[in-house]
Amino acid sequence: MAKIQLRNIRVSDAKDIYNILNNPEFKYFTAGPDSIEAQKELIRGSIKSRKQGLHYQYIITYRGRLVGCCSICRLPSPAKNHICSIGYFLDEKYWGRGFATEAVKMLEKICFEELGLVRVEIIVVVQNIASRRVAEKCGYKREARIKKWLNCRGTIFDCYMYSKVI
Repeated sequence: MAKIQLRNIRVSDAKDIYNILNNPEFKYFTAGPDSIEAQKELIRGSIKSRKQGLHYQYIITYRGRLVGCCSICRLPSPAKNHICSIGYFLDEKYWGRGFATEAVKMLEKICFEELGLVRVEIIVVVQNIASRRVAEKCGYKREARIKKWLNCRGTIFDCYMYSKVI
């Protein structure tokens, strides 16, 4: 039985997500929104993107409690409509419990079985060893080091690109 569950994101999740993203320990994640209202707007935009088949954002729950968020992002390009990237973050209280690994496996199933995609990518900050382990535990292969790829709270990081193809 799964430890975690995924459900579609709702505007009512904004406060919890805002609090998670504004944790100063999130060194390798882009800055959180400036306010709960700004987070609500981001969620509304995500819900619209889902209807277009571009962005599928899910809440990760454990025992009914919101513990993180994960997503599937597709490019609007017809030449790349078979590819997506997935991402995830967890509340610090739930780090190290295997929840991110489980979420990636659940997202991957959606990507390959429901969306019919053939390539899934995960972009990970080089220094984020825990997230690199998640990708590797899930069978993703490191393909490249992308120089100066992600700006996290004013620091620009190199990233690794991991992928899995079917």
